[in-house]
Amino acid sequence: MSQKRRFTKVQAAGNDFILFDCLQEPELPWSSLAPRLCDRHRGIGSDGLLIVLPSVGADFRMRMFNPDGTEDFCGNGLRCVARYLHATGLHRQSELILETIQGARQLRFLLGDGTPGIEANMGVPRWDAAAIPARGPADPLVGVPLEVAGVPFVLTSLSTGTAHTVLFREELPDDALFLSVSPALETHEWFPERTSVLWCQAEVYGRLRLRIWERGVGETLACGSGVCAAAAAAVRHGLAGKERVEVFCPGGAFQVRWEGSEQWLRGPAEIVFEGSLS
Repeated sequence: MSQKRRFTKVQAAGNDFILFDCLQEPELPWSSLAPRLCDRHRGIGSDGLLIVLPSVGADFRMRMFNPDGTEDFCGNGLRCVARYLHATGLHRQSELILETIQGARQLRFLLGDGTPGIEANMGVPRWDAAAIPARGPADPLVGVPLEVAGVPFVLTSLSTGTAHTVLFREELPDDALFLSVSPALETHEWFPERTSVLWCQAEVYGRLRLRIWERGVGETLACGSGVCAAAAAAVRHGLAGKERVEVFCPGGAFQVRWEGSEQWLRGPAEIVFEGSLS
């Protein structure tokens, strides 16, 4: 970089991002910068980059890049951008429309005492193989058996803006199982653009607990689109209802509910610190 650029570190239940405000600044080659900036030992360290830009058809535009440089959709990123825009005074209305790689997404600020909560419209879960994309033996991939790293599983795959595969288990995996199966399933031939892997324990009806492996990232403390995917899979398998699903990630708790066919995600989003890099 030829000049200093300001950034803001944000996080949602431990899912952390480096946010760049490009409303008045030019974009940079984010795909090539992401691996270096997201490196937790040699860079700033994060689960991805968030870029805030002007938009013609929405209030603002959001781009998100994984640590491997791939551009993606991000539910936690939506709420982190909303938190930044509200905290900086760039947007003070009770509703916000963000343009994303998956189209426009509506957000609502839930006013109350102190910092308002944020709820994001995550759209309609997609089960068709073309949307994921997937090329397995069934369409949709719901309750389909597959052996991964020598271990048999029954998986359910869908897209909530990005590809997710849910593995329902009586208990969450230990490190050995998690670290051997998750990357192998992420890159399995059934998923030409890879898939995130959600290990899901249904504790009681309507309450889930996750351990998360995100494509292009690795293990993360939370994933907004993954929370929505797990909730949708739980409803499909009769483990929850659409009125409210509570989902607990290692980094924090989320709530998912439906308005018609669309999912709404509620969860934390905070500004951590500001800095500059050259």
